[in-house]
Amino acid sequence: MNYVNKYDLIIKNGIVVDGSGSPPFRADIGIVGDTIVKIGDLSNTRAEKIIDASSLIVAPGFIDMHNHSDIGIFLVPTADNYIMQGVTTVVIGNCGSSPAPITDRNEEAMKIRLKKLIEKLGRIPWRTYTEYLSELDRLEKSINIAPLIGHGAIRSAVLGLEDVQPSEKELNEMKKIVAKAMENGVFGLSTGLIYVPSMYAKTWELIELAKVVSRYGGLYASHIRNEGVRLIDAVMEAITIGLESSTGVEISHLKASGIAAWGTVSTALGIIERYAARGFDVSADAYPYAASSTGLEAIFPTWVREGGTPKLIERLKQSEVIDKIIRYIERIG
Repeated sequence: MNYVNKYDLIIKNGIVVDGSGSPPFRADIGIVGDTIVKIGDLSNTRAEKIIDASSLIVAPGFIDMHNHSDIGIFLVPTADNYIMQGVTTVVIGNCGSSPAPITDRNEEAMKIRLKKLIEKLGRIPWRTYTEYLSELDRLEKSINIAPLIGHGAIRSAVLGLEDVQPSEKELNEMKKIVAKAMENGVFGLSTGLIYVPSMYAKTWELIELAKVVSRYGGLYASHIRNEGVRLIDAVMEAITIGLESSTGVEISHLKASGIAAWGTVSTALGIIERYAARGFDVSADAYPYAASSTGLEAIFPTWVREGGTPKLIERLKQSEVIDKIIRYIERIG
């Protein structure tokens, strides 16, 4: 089909960076509807609208692959903050955290987490992850969404926020949740192994759930169990989960926190590169800045966080608990 003189939009004189690794080049871009139909010299061509991009870079939209806009997108569907930075796709559901499924076991914790959504809508309009995806689809969004389902949400829906291990029946229930999510278009499973309740999961549990993900060609993305002095062990756990389940692995925001761990990132990268060279699908992402952010509760020992934030707050009212926490923090540095 010949689109000459029929373009809806021409972006002229831009410096094109096409994402292929090829050197940048100057070109015009002809667009019909929502489709780029020609890249080249369109100087003698007309269009309904022309944008002069002289001295500007024209590139495909960026993908923010570690994002936590699971609820924020409902509050600001236009996502101006992303679009104005050139981000057109976000991967949500990271670090084991997603806003569904909701059951009697985790409903109170979810209400705390989804407070801003409740303030806007007056309710949480979903219980299952499928219902969450349906609500997401109904939004008139300006960006693309690639969702992961969070292990923390799955585990809390089945087991609550306690330090317990699943029975065979409970594990099968979690597997069914993962399978249903994958069938509905989720890209994979995420874990946040420093957060309640994912921190209570043993490696074997994660392998079993990742096996379900593997059947659908999905991804295992992990905020690994330790980003400090036990970084290497945590990286190896993520790789082991991928190997045992035949699932590709993405290690989230790879870093070494704390002076005692500085320098170990190069060792971790070496391990990742060696496994990748053998043909295993493993990679890592990193912040483009020398900082990180998480909830204050993440610094507390496992035992004081069991049961979630309300129980943590109650424990912090006890002086003997405070003394024990101080000794713990001083011991680990």
